[in-house]
Amino acid sequence: TFACQAVLRGIDQDKSNDVRGLVETFASEKPTVMSWAAGLIWLQWDSGLHDAARENLRQFTNSDIQRLFREPGGTIGIASLAEACAYLGDRKQARHLLDLIAPVWAKFSTAGYGVAYFGSLARYACLLAIALRENGQARKLASLAVTQERSTGSRSWLTYAILDRAR
Repeated sequence: TFACQAVLRGIDQDKSNDVRGLVETFASEKPTVMSWAAGLIWLQWDSGLHDAARENLRQFTNSDIQRLFREPGGTIGIASLAEACAYLGDRKQARHLLDLIAPVWAKFSTAGYGVAYFGSLARYACLLAIALRENGQARKLASLAVTQERSTGSRSWLTYAILDRAR
């Protein structure tokens, strides 16, 4: 939990590069915790290491993704994969992730056993639908995300959802 909080503080301070090493260490030392591996992909993308992020995303198997859904706090891994996948343009993984996330759009992404909130899964499904150019589904998911974020009172995630809907 402390490591997760340190990483989240680093991301919040726009220091993804500084915390990437910590996540790499945890991902290699704790291979059964798939959220660390998924988080590493997101951090690589956020740090501009797009080739490394694409390679790690390709190595993430369907079985790994299924394990994220069963992992405590695994929704942060799902969100990390979805966002990185959408922005990196991996259409195959985007399709697979969208098919898994869309049915559970009403859930939320959290980290550290619910300590940190990362928004509605509807938003992450929306990003994947945008990447797949499925505009109708993207609009529907974005509207659902806006409604959810309004009800939670999370201003920053509401803003992201509104911006996604505008796209």
